[in-house]
Amino acid sequence: MRTSLIFKISFLSLFLTTTWNANSQSDFWKKVKIRKAFETNTADDDKAATFQMTFPKEGDDFFVINAGLGYEFFNNEKLDKSYDLSFTGFIVYNKNNQIDKEQNNLKIGASSNLLFDRGEDKTSYFGTNTLEYIKDYEEKSNATVITSYWHLFSKAKNKIKFGGYSQSASLFTYFVTLQTGLEYQQKFESENTLLNGYDTRGYGTIGTNILLKKKTYGTDNTLLDKEFWTRGIELIVNYTSRYSLLNNYDNLEPYTSFFKSEIQYYPTQDNKLTFGLSFNKGENPIDGLGKQEFWLLAIKFKK
Repeated sequence: MRTSLIFKISFLSLFLTTTWNANSQSDFWKKVKIRKAFETNTADDDKAATFQMTFPKEGDDFFVINAGLGYEFFNNEKLDKSYDLSFTGFIVYNKNNQIDKEQNNLKIGASSNLLFDRGEDKTSYFGTNTLEYIKDYEEKSNATVITSYWHLFSKAKNKIKFGGYSQSASLFTYFVTLQTGLEYQQKFESENTLLNGYDTRGYGTIGTNILLKKKTYGTDNTLLDKEFWTRGIELIVNYTSRYSLLNNYDNLEPYTSFFKSEIQYYPTQDNKLTFGLSFNKGENPIDGLGKQEFWLLAIKFKK
């Protein structure tokens, strides 16, 4: 008889959501973030932490955990400036033993987010820079990683939406992701000494999000106008490419890619809890994900 923790995790997610909402007036809780990644900060990053565990009576246990805890220790958004700047420290754990090439790593680091020319009717530029340490238990290696990603951000009326959804009375809405950047990764003290070395890569992502909104009610249980309706069902499609610009490996494949297509369902009005089904193909060296393809059905939670 198989014992699944999916129901328990769903209950825990709902409990945590309620708890944090109750503490929403606390400055400390406002700065706490629960996500699966902190390297980028576009609205389509599928940031919700992923949990799925199954413990069968016979056979191996199954885990899918992509979750991290962050704390924003600086944010200047309340200052009268033409830019937003924030800094966040984080720790992330990734484990998936249900795929062909297992994922099992721990990441500790800090990120900075910078938004220039903020404003509803402007095209802004958003950058996220990170410095982190990765301990890969599957590969038995250590790595230092520096990333710098930049993307367009615009919600101006009658123009293409970049980087995030805009408020509108339409039942459907969308945005486009265009992101570019650089990555530096140096592995050291690896069990396989051939893995030791550095790689500087160019990075690019193109994608789109399409959202079907759902009816949303206010605190007095009255139906809100459509422009204030929250997320219902979302389709996300992204293609990420990396190209090695400079490295000291003998036989490194210069070009790598990662394609992800996902449909997500948001059962709550605050969008904290998500059920998602995704198709994944390719590799992601920053997350310790080897080249492969797989489907993933997961429960997600974020704050």
